Amino acid sequence: KNQTDTILERETYILHSLKGFGIPEVKSFGQNSKYNILIQELLGKSLDKIFYEKNRKFSMKDCCMIGIQILDRLEYIHSKCFIHRDIKADNFLIGLKNKAIIYIIDFGLAKQFKSRKTGKHVKYAINKKWSGTSRFASANTLRGVEPSRRDDLESFCYLLLYLMKGSLPWDNINEESEINEILIIYKMKQYMTPEMLFRDLPLEMIKFYKYCKNLEFDQKPNYDFLRSLLINILNNIGEQNDLYFSW
Repeated sequence: KNQTDTILERETYILHSLKGFGIPEVKSFGQNSKYNILIQELLGKSLDKIFYEKNRKFSMKDCCMIGIQILDRLEYIHSKCFIHRDIKADNFLIGLKNKAIIYIIDFGLAKQFKSRKTGKHVKYAINKKWSGTSRFASANTLRGVEPSRRDDLESFCYLLLYLMKGSLPWDNINEESEINEILIIYKMKQYMTPEMLFRDLPLEMIKFYKYCKNLEFDQKPNYDFLRSLLINILNNIGEQNDLYFSW
């Protein structure tokens, strides 16, 4: 078996374990003489594709409603003892029939952060090989710390920042060596203050980011608190979470 096959098998197992709202349904999984084949329900475009079609501009209402749904998905995945580990705009797709539902996809890097039987959390560790997407990965992940729920949430902060501003502060780094590039991105994520990162955005976003950055390794996040910040932003701009997206 090659590595791709085992990743696909793992992903099928995880999708079966997660079965729920906003998670793509597995239609079938099997093998022929050459390949492993995973068939999932057909979904619509990715948030990244829609974002590009809109010249990388979403309204604040869109961003907050997207955020609320992503929080719901993360809370659900975490409640099943998994972390996603690759939060980015490419990995969220809208429904084909219902374009107001945002699905989370690509569980190739997902892993359990605690035992489903005993509830025991993985141990804190360093010098782990990091995986994911450096633009959105948490600072701790980039420096080789064992990932946990807090890292999904920090990545999610960078995703919101990207959708609200159209780019990330480290997008134009072009180092010849990947190690140097990751080091610069890590330093920017570690040392840029929340006020610098989220300048010109609602103050709730600074609170949101600070909360996620200050989570302990094995702490259960307060998803309701984070949702309330996004709902506050909506209220302040005279909008509500009515699922009327601009697409």
